[in-house]
Amino acid sequence: MPILLLLDEEDLPRLPKGLEIGVTDYLIKPIDRNELRARTRTQIRRRRYHDKLREMLQRSVALAYTDTLTGVYNRRYMNAHLDRKIMEIAETVKPVSVLMFDIDHFKSINDTYGHPVGDQVLKRVAALFAGRARKVDIVARYGGEEFVLVLPDTDAAGAELFANRLREEVAAQVMTSEHGTFKITISMGIAEFPSDGAERLELIE
Repeated sequence: MPILLLLDEEDLPRLPKGLEIGVTDYLIKPIDRNELRARTRTQIRRRRYHDKLREMLQRSVALAYTDTLTGVYNRRYMNAHLDRKIMEIAETVKPVSVLMFDIDHFKSINDTYGHPVGDQVLKRVAALFAGRARKVDIVARYGGEEFVLVLPDTDAAGAELFANRLREEVAAQVMTSEHGTFKITISMGIAEFPSDGAERLELIE
């Protein structure tokens, strides 16, 4: 927050300390109303400009790691995260499981109902996955209609229980379009580190 410091002349020796702890501008009494207004407006404009720059930077960073359609992480982020997670747990006995989901007959959905409806299916499935995942889990769109979930501290048995709950929830969804309603299903694969693979590519394969 911008801070405008108002000083008496005898307080001037304390000004460097004020600037050091974050004061952005100052005025010496007696205060001129027009100067106060001008300096205040300048600080507000500067703050809004900085906020806009920060927002643009955050948006750029998010775009680098986020799938623009579904809002979940993209393949690039998932690859980097899984590599890092494998390195972290390589020295421990904790497992990590990787789930890969594929929307069944997705090409048929696009061909029958149109690509905008197909996009809605991807968004619905991604939102469902993200809503059921823990904070430590990673949900990523791997490509097309494929999604990957990285589950730290979860063995294959626990991952299978979680995956089946997701599978049942997806199957219960009813999608609507101008051509009528339809249902979707998913198929899944599960791999556990390190028993099913010691590297990311092995786990994904």
